[in-house]
Formats: sequence, structure tokens, C-alpha cells
Amino acid sequence: STGGFAKMSKNNVKFVENVSRRKWDKDEFARKAAERAELEGSDEDIIAVKPKKVPKPVPPLTDRTLLDVADRNLNFDDRVGKTQVVTAQSAKSDQGGFWCATCECLLKDSMAYLDHINGRKHNRLLGMSMKVERVGVDKVRDRLKSKRTVSEAKLDDIDFEKRLEQLRHDEEEKKRLNKEKKKMKKEEKRAQHQVGDEEQTEEDAMLAAMGLPTGFGGSK
Repeated sequence: STGGFAKMSKNNVKFVENVSRRKWDKDEFARKAAERAELEGSDEDIIAVKPKKVPKPVPPLTDRTLLDVADRNLNFDDRVGKTQVVTAQSAKSDQGGFWCATCECLLKDSMAYLDHINGRKHNRLLGMSMKVERVGVDKVRDRLKSKRTVSEAKLDDIDFEKRLEQLRHDEEEKKRLNKEKKKMKKEEKRAQHQVGDEEQTEEDAMLAAMGLPTGFGGSK
């Protein structure tokens, strides 16, 4: 048998070889590529090489501190109800979401941002490890005592006289509203009784005109 497709006719048979590799004219394609480059411009004008992002250096293990409490105010409530215009030319930090300047990354929502700032990568760049300090009972007591002192100081700043006055005003307003509601209910009942009495009077007048008794079981 022969390897190829056969084209049959009455007098002869033609075979087409299709098992060998196709040969390319490299000089011809090089000439076409050079012509296309001349028409479109040089390769430097076409290809813009994007600079490779250099990662921030991570402090060595010996220089890292223990994990500390974050004392920053995130202010998530300040963004509620606000809109932001984002364009293709906007900087990455202004493209909506929450920008981490330490890691130079953009987080799309508050939950992702909280997970990020509590994660290993972020705290490593801040020079902290994920290990926490082991403390004793006395230090815990001192911490609780300081928290209690701060809470008491906040309570002392509250004007109790104004608070009591506001409570009295609210209570009086509540009583006034309840009184008005009861008064309205009584007036509605009185109006319903008046309508019923008028209907009864008209019915008695009709019975009297017809010579019929107007009441049954009345007092003698």
C-alpha cells in the first residue's frame, strides 16, 4: 500500500504525498517580517516593557517584634452613603475599596481589608511576627483596672441632670400621647352612640305616625 491520497481516473492513478514535513522558506518570511516592521514602526515603539514590581523587603526574623494591639481608627462609618468616581486613569489607590499603603494592594470590601491587616503578610511588613506576648495574672489585672478607670472617667463626663431632664420630658410626652389616644377613642364611641340614638328616634316617630306602640317593656 502507499502512504497518501489517491486520485483515480480511467487511465492513470495520481498519488499525493502527505507524510513528509512541510518545508518553509525562512528567507521569504524574514523579508516579509522586515517589511511589516518598516510599515508599523520599530519594535521599541510597539512593545512597551512593563517594569517588574519589586517586592518590599521583609525584616529578618531577628528584628521582628511580638504581635501588638492595633490602636488605629479605621473609620469605616465615614464611607457610608458616599460615592466615588473611578476612571481608567485613576490611581490604583483611588479605584474604590480599601487601599493598604504598607503592602500596596487594594481590597474591595471592609471584611477583606480586616482579614488583610490581621494577616501574616501585612504584619511581617510592619516588622511583627504572629507570636503574642505571654503575660501573667498581675498584668491582666492591671489592664482590666485601667479599662475600668477609663470607663468611670467617661461616666463622670456625662451630665446626669440633663439626662434626667430628658427622661422626664420623654415620659411626659408619652403620657400626653396616651391621653390624647384615650380621648379620641371616647369621642369616637360618643359619636357612634349619637348616631344610634338619632336612628332610634326616627324609628319611634314613624311608629307613632302609624298608630303603633313606640316601645316595648317600658316603665309604667
